[in-house]
Amino acid sequence: MELFEEFFPSYLDDIERIRTNTEAEQCNFGQQHSTETFDASPDPSSNTVESNDVPLLHQAVQIDDQHLFIQLLESGHDIDALDTAGNHSIHFVQSETMLELIVNRHPDGQRIVHRTNHEGFTLLHRVCSLRMDHKTMSDLLKRVIECGANVHQLTKNGESIAFFVENCDVLEYLREFDIQLEVVNQNGETALERHLYNENVQMARALLVRTHTSSTFKQRAHKYLNLMLKKGRYFFIRDYQDVLEKHPELTKALFDALYNHSREEASRLFAQACRNEIYFIVEKFLDFDYNLNYNFVYSEDEYDDEGTPLLRLINPRENFSNEHLIERLLQKDVDVSVRNGSGCNALLALALRYRFDNGSKHGEKLLQLLMKRGASIDSVDFNGNTALHWAFLSGRLEMVEVLLRNEADFRVKNNGGNIPLQMADAVNQELFYFWS
Repeated sequence: MELFEEFFPSYLDDIERIRTNTEAEQCNFGQQHSTETFDASPDPSSNTVESNDVPLLHQAVQIDDQHLFIQLLESGHDIDALDTAGNHSIHFVQSETMLELIVNRHPDGQRIVHRTNHEGFTLLHRVCSLRMDHKTMSDLLKRVIECGANVHQLTKNGESIAFFVENCDVLEYLREFDIQLEVVNQNGETALERHLYNENVQMARALLVRTHTSSTFKQRAHKYLNLMLKKGRYFFIRDYQDVLEKHPELTKALFDALYNHSREEASRLFAQACRNEIYFIVEKFLDFDYNLNYNFVYSEDEYDDEGTPLLRLINPRENFSNEHLIERLLQKDVDVSVRNGSGCNALLALALRYRFDNGSKHGEKLLQLLMKRGASIDSVDFNGNTALHWAFLSGRLEMVEVLLRNEADFRVKNNGGNIPLQMADAVNQELFYFWS
């Protein structure tokens, strides 16, 4: 520190702040460095902090301190010093004034904006990834492009600046230069896929609307729905459902691409949507009438009870407003005899449903539909209960009537030795005796 005190007495506070900012992350386009300490006390003509080879000039640019940058240059620091990722100080510019300072001081002048690091990133790639107020960003972008930055330049991994843009205002500005939104990188990703994966919802929404008519979209769209659904019902409804509702052609393109790519994957996603109660997705699959495997057994993890789409819809975890979807699904090629991990088939699951959904008026209709599909009326669960046991236990006498009309056996005893009537409370037992 003695050398800094001698050469930069007016900047001791800034240097001390950087020195003591332990474990501060410095992002270099996918690589991270930790600014840990300046204890090595580099010579004024040295260009780097020895602990991690981050040039001091870079740090001055990153904190947007033009005076410190000038002092470092005048003390002999190399303006072309690179860090271990091949980044030049130009790559850390965050203001128009710092850009002008480097351009004016560098022998290449404005051509310095073409410098790339080891991964092929330019200043423009870097600036697009920054988060700052709209005016500062607009002014900086405009100036970088005026200096000759190529808005179509790709990184070594084949990524355009659309992969790095962080907000729609920047995207709209760059669209004036006809930037490439549909580039596919060497990993087979599009910018839209990258933003969906990184949960940059604002950008993903914008790119969904702006790219869905392209041939590239149709080739890659089979990946997009899965990414939109990965965080579950609440986030899908909040982030994406309204976009799909407003753009039915986009919705159709997404679903068609998924089904045309893989019937099995489309069937899995349908089953996932049934399990997670994302009813917009369930309804669209039914609307588009694909030849799915409607008996696809899906579970989230080893602790999740396995179930087919029909069983999931009959016994949802929260949202019971889905009778219309159950009715529609029963028109498909579904197996009503499949059982879940609790030993319930569709008929038993329906009877169990009305323990929790007592406000429903559709139980009778769904029960009749299951009967028509060949459901076994006296099948039992692991505890020996029939649908009639559950109907009595739930106090749903209208379902009791339907089951008895369809010749349900009221003499079957469960594992506890109880016939169905004995599952009812005392009041309903009296009512049933009176009614019968």
